[in-house]
Amino acid sequence: MPKTPQDHKAPAAEIAEARQLRFDELDNAHLLKPFSKLKASDSVRLINRLKGALDIGAFASIFDGEDEMPLTFSEELEKIDFDGVGDLIEYIDERYVEDREGWDAFNIAENFQDVMQLCLAYVGEMGKGKDS
Repeated sequence: MPKTPQDHKAPAAEIAEARQLRFDELDNAHLLKPFSKLKASDSVRLINRLKGALDIGAFASIFDGEDEMPLTFSEELEKIDFDGVGDLIEYIDERYVEDREGWDAFNIAENFQDVMQLCLAYVGEMGKGKDS
């Protein structure tokens, strides 16, 4: 029996791509330095800090486009070191803010999820490289 469109299951890569917004699509992307102003050493240091905040291996198959079952939300949460994410946000705050006044207004406790998403997307986009 052939599968109908409603039976189609999206591959993990499609699911991950839908979940992860591009950095430049986020409302407050303009608050951080554009990638064109960064050095290669900046990228390497930020990616290293991301590595300390996330269990990259747990997400690697999804990001590499392999057709595996994506992690559930609770499984994803178990793979995140929130102290590490806080350190990453602080590191970005100290070195990569383009609009200090706007950033300080945005980087408040009630916006923690949006701040976290922006910072993770910033580093994630940087880690894709020019061939992505």
